[in-house]
Amino acid sequence: MLWRNASGFQHLVNRLSSVVDKIVVILYLRKQAGFIESNYVERLKSGFCLDFSTYAQTRLDTELAEFPLDYRKLIARLDDSSGIELIVRDYDAVRSSSVLPGFLDIIGWPREIALTEERVNTGDPLVDALKNFCRAQLQRKLTNADERLIELIDASIPVRPRMSGKTLRSYVRHFASCNRELAQRFGLPSLVEEPPPERAFGEWRGLGSAPPPDDGMQPVVTLDNLFSKDFVAVVTAAAQRFALMDAALADARMIAGQRLNEIEDLRSRLARAEQHELASAAPEPPPSLPPGEAPEPPPTLRACASAFRAWALYRLRA
Repeated sequence: MLWRNASGFQHLVNRLSSVVDKIVVILYLRKQAGFIESNYVERLKSGFCLDFSTYAQTRLDTELAEFPLDYRKLIARLDDSSGIELIVRDYDAVRSSSVLPGFLDIIGWPREIALTEERVNTGDPLVDALKNFCRAQLQRKLTNADERLIELIDASIPVRPRMSGKTLRSYVRHFASCNRELAQRFGLPSLVEEPPPERAFGEWRGLGSAPPPDDGMQPVVTLDNLFSKDFVAVVTAAAQRFALMDAALADARMIAGQRLNEIEDLRSRLARAEQHELASAAPEPPPSLPPGEAPEPPPTLRACASAFRAWALYRLRA
């Protein structure tokens, strides 16, 4: 509101002045490079499709409606506003811990009344930012192969990447005078920083539009490399190969399943055949007899008994 509508901000201050004794504006300043890195990832959540290098270089000279990166212009608006007291603090000095304790000290919050801090604007994981960027660039939903490849790339990056040394040098040099002036006025020495040194081994001769990896000054992977059209092209091409491999594996699994079913069917048939063969070869059980009746002897024994009776009769007649 302050930057887009200074008169509206002054009107708000005038109305508040009628109900409060003092109005204090507490402003936390962040180094421009760190802000751009964070702001870019936030923009990706809403379908922003510009690559990082283009966005970063454009913001050096283009002022958006939110506020200028030359903080002197914003503070000049506050200086022109009447009825307020301005306090400026260094955001980077407390970013890793918490802004809340220093803020409570400024407003005189009673220490015996504890407050629980809940962070609601934490940065997205890198993998989510990369997926958002690729969706915006491709203007379509990511395939399973796209997402798997991005997740593999993310898993291979040991630390969260920062902007390239070339981009960082541009920011430090561009806002050097602004930050020195504000550091001196408000006692914020950490706003002043030295640009990283130039590359020592000559100009980059690689392919693609993205800047080269840095020579030991930054992580090898940079935001300029990842959030670039070249990265999207690599992901798209590799994901197509992934999809072909997935299709081939799916076909192989289907064929293997069919062969397994055939083998199980053959095993079942063989087991039934063996059971039938054993049943056919087994002797038939003897018929059941009434109680007290002896079983009939086998045919061979009957023949022997008949022959013995005939021989016995012959001997008696003789």
